[in-house]
This record gives sequence, structure tokens and C-alpha cells, in this order.
Amino acid sequence: MNRSMRILILVTSPQQRAELQKRLESLMQIYLPELPIRFYFQEGVESDWCFVASDWPAFKKTVKRLRGRSHYITHVVSDRDEVPSEFLTGEIDGVTSEPYSDMELLTQLKAFQTAMQWQELSRVHQDMETSLGELQKDLAIAERLQQKRFPSRLPEVKGFDVVSRYLVGQRSGGDHFDLIKGKDHNGFSFYLTDASSYGLSSFVMGAMMRVAATVADGHTIQSAEVLERVSRELIGGLGEEDHLSVLYGIYRAQDRTLNYVSLGSSLLYVIRSDGKLDRLPTQGKPLQTSSGWTDVAGEEVQFFPEDRLLIVSDGILEGLGSRARFEKWVQANAELPPKKMVTEILFGIKERLEDEGFPPQDCSIMILGMRSNVLPLRKTKLRRVG
Repeated sequence: MNRSMRILILVTSPQQRAELQKRLESLMQIYLPELPIRFYFQEGVESDWCFVASDWPAFKKTVKRLRGRSHYITHVVSDRDEVPSEFLTGEIDGVTSEPYSDMELLTQLKAFQTAMQWQELSRVHQDMETSLGELQKDLAIAERLQQKRFPSRLPEVKGFDVVSRYLVGQRSGGDHFDLIKGKDHNGFSFYLTDASSYGLSSFVMGAMMRVAATVADGHTIQSAEVLERVSRELIGGLGEEDHLSVLYGIYRAQDRTLNYVSLGSSLLYVIRSDGKLDRLPTQGKPLQTSSGWTDVAGEEVQFFPEDRLLIVSDGILEGLGSRARFEKWVQANAELPPKKMVTEILFGIKERLEDEGFPPQDCSIMILGMRSNVLPLRKTKLRRVG
């Protein structure tokens, strides 16, 4: 305790009162020498420890009043008295007899300390429950705010079935993704960002939208060029400790080819129509102020009917335990339709959480499945685009 310990003695006999005070002071000097003590002798004072004698006026009513004002109540009785009924019913916490015994008072002191420790533990537990409740509310608010930055519904894309979902995580920062149609409606672009702070997440979204607005048609610009423009937008707003994973892709409908760049931890997969899972390579580390923009070359991959593009933030991998576990699950369930696959993946993440908790970090997933009625093209290998 930082303050002094308050001891209230309600004993009618002045001699007994003085004797009890003297013995308590002596015990305290031996066993709690660092703790200041203040004694009180009139009812109405809030105390840590109270001694009340059986002959104190209106004893029973006094005990009831003391229960809300004193943390621990010791009943002072004569050594000829029987065990007080108030002790058996729990109305008082302890008993000591007169004439006083140092051993008996020491026992009461130890019992008092134990009671105080339990009360402190209970208070800490209540404080933690309150804090956790407030944290859950804060996270729920953060989830609503974060989700408001996501498009309520991704646009329909010709020849594709599109499914996406998002779960808010506990860590600061956040994901953001979007799907943008080309002006000719035969292509599209998409991005997924994973930022180290909420402020950066909002800043990234604004930069991506400004750059996306400059792209006239998907086939007129390469993904690496888009990311270079984004980097120029971002560089002035990044803090020294900020880092940003960015995945950007442009799909050209005329040759059904995806041109993309992936920097950082977000991952891109292709689930082929035969169930084979291809993890597409990343091209570099997350964007940071210290490293600036480094020229990168995009990759290209061609799509065929019933192929599916799977885009995930690393929160999905962490939520399921590891990348290997995620890939093993997807490989084993490759036949699932996009909507069912997304639902099962998010269920697997929530199943690992305690109660109604949140995953460690934001979880974002998007699947674009090419429909079976799209005319096939000749297959090509992955190639780098300088």
C-alpha cells in the first residue's frame, strides 16, 4: 500500500484499547515495518482493519454498518466466551480474545493480509474484465470503421465469379483491397495492401485510388508502372517505421493474361481446373521509406476456363496456423466453388479463436473464378515483364 494502514479499535475499556494498540504497533514494527499505521477509536471512519468488542453499544448493528466501511473485521471477545455466531455466519472475518495473545494477533494479521490479497486479486480481475470488455468494444468499432473503407460490393466482372471477405484483426494497421473494372469492361485491375498502421492504411487507400483513376484501360499500363506511381504518392507520407505490402494486378481480357507485381507478404495463387495449386512468386520486400522505390519487373500468367485466382493477405495464413497448412487445405479442397471455399477458410480461422475473439491481424481473401463457358486460349508459361 502507498498510503498508511488504517486500524479502527472499537473497544469500550480504555485499558484494553491501549493494550491492543500497543501490541498491534509492536507486531507491525516486526512484520510490516515499512507500512505506516494510523489508529482510530470512533465509529464512522473507513478502515482497512477493524476490531470491535462484544460489549460495544449496539454491537450487531455496528457490525452491519462496518461491513461497508472496513475491509476486515475482527471480533474481540473474552477468553470465557463461546465462538461468536457472527463468525460462523461470515458476518465477521476473525476472532481474538482478551487478554490478548501476540500469537493470536499474529494469526489475525496473517489472515488479514490474505484477505487483502484476495480482495486485490478480485479488484484486478474486475479491472481486467472491464478493460477486456472495452477492448472488445474498441475492436468492434475499429472493425466497423475498417470495413467502411472496403467496397460494400465488388463489381461484376465479365467471365468471372468474384467472392471476397474480410475479418478485422487485433494489431494496428490494416488491409485494404478493391477490384476495378477497365473502361472497356473486358478487363480489370485489383490491389491488396497490408499496412503497418491504421493511418498508413487510409493513406495507402487514397494513393491507390488516385493512381487507379489515371489508368484508362487495363491493357495500356503495366502493374510495375502502377506501383511506381503509387510509391511516388506514398513516399512523403510514410514514417520511418512504416512498411507496406502491396499486390497489384491487371487482367487483360483479349489474351486472358494477368500482369502483376507483389511486394511483401500478401500472396497470389492460381487453382487450375485440374486442382493443381500454383503459388505465384513475389518480386520484392514491402515498401519502406528507407529503401525507397526499387525497379521491379512484373510477372505474367495466363488463365483458362475454370481456373481460379486466389488472393490472400498474410493474416489468413497466420489465422490458420501457417502457410503450409493453408496450402495443404486449399490443395485438398480445390474442388470447392469459390463462395464455399472462402466460407470454409474463414470458419477455420474463427474456429481457432477463443470465444468471440479477433484474429491476430486483418484477414483478407478474394477469389476470381473464370467461368467454364469462356473460350480457351493457347497456354503459355510464366514470363517476366521488364
